[in-house]
Amino acid sequence: ELKELPPHVYAVADNAYRSMMRAIEDGNGDDEVTGPDQSILVSGESGAGKTVTTKIIMKYLAALSKRNSSKTDKASSAAGRWKTKSFQFSPSTTGHTRSGVSSVQPKAMTPNGKRTTNIEQQVLESNPILESFGNARTIRNDNSSRFGKFIEIQFTGMGKLLGARIDSYLLEKVRLTKHADGERNYHIFYELLNGASGSERKQLLLGRTNPQDFAMTRSSSDTYKRRDGVRDDTTFAALRKAMATMGFKPTDQTDILQIVSAILHLSNLTFLEDSSGCTLDNNNSSLRAVLQLLGVSRENLDNALCCVNIEAGGEK
Repeated sequence: ELKELPPHVYAVADNAYRSMMRAIEDGNGDDEVTGPDQSILVSGESGAGKTVTTKIIMKYLAALSKRNSSKTDKASSAAGRWKTKSFQFSPSTTGHTRSGVSSVQPKAMTPNGKRTTNIEQQVLESNPILESFGNARTIRNDNSSRFGKFIEIQFTGMGKLLGARIDSYLLEKVRLTKHADGERNYHIFYELLNGASGSERKQLLLGRTNPQDFAMTRSSSDTYKRRDGVRDDTTFAALRKAMATMGFKPTDQTDILQIVSAILHLSNLTFLEDSSGCTLDNNNSSLRAVLQLLGVSRENLDNALCCVNIEAGGEK
């Protein structure tokens, strides 16, 4: 009957999980053809719901894992894997490169060796981080993933979640410098400017600034909020919670936010013509903030932004 109906997210996820468990129980764990590995492809045009569908699948699989968490694991050689791909079509592919790989393994241990958060929660908490740094408002979708991702979730022989691996690629880098009218830059910039506390804003040299004050978030059409009713300060709080759950140290979180703030200030830098071509404008108010946040000298920053090295025939 399921084959006669259109694909249903819960039915597809449940069928993949059950097929994996049946293969393990039948002893086909080492068979490359009938083994336990399962794949789910989530595809569609922009705004079709790929991001939400992927989150639903992950939540459902985490729920199945939690149900089996009290059972004793079988031998690790019988472990199965569930995989999903989510493809996002983007008309602007200039500068797209492979972004990297991250993994979710049991972390966040107390001094006595007990885990403070379960692995199911850690896997699910990866979503707010990915969305903050990789999603943006577009003409058609307020939470559009501007990158592709391959998620591999590992299970034990008893169907308990063991860990996850996320491979992200094709990040739309051009959005950092230019986005269409009526769209926004990546969520993280608006979340930081709307959700950071007073002490955080002081530490990150943001003062009383808002999205209108930075070139990369400024919009001629006043496109600063999301149309789906989601508040940037709320998602920023969710991001900080997710970082803590994933085991990010407070110092690591601060370092990441300093880079985000530095990028905002970098977009405001201006340049002056000189005998060598151009140089940084020392009177620009954002220059000091960039130097302090990145921990670099003015000379090194000027060389990085204003000088071009050309290599030909192995010579520079």
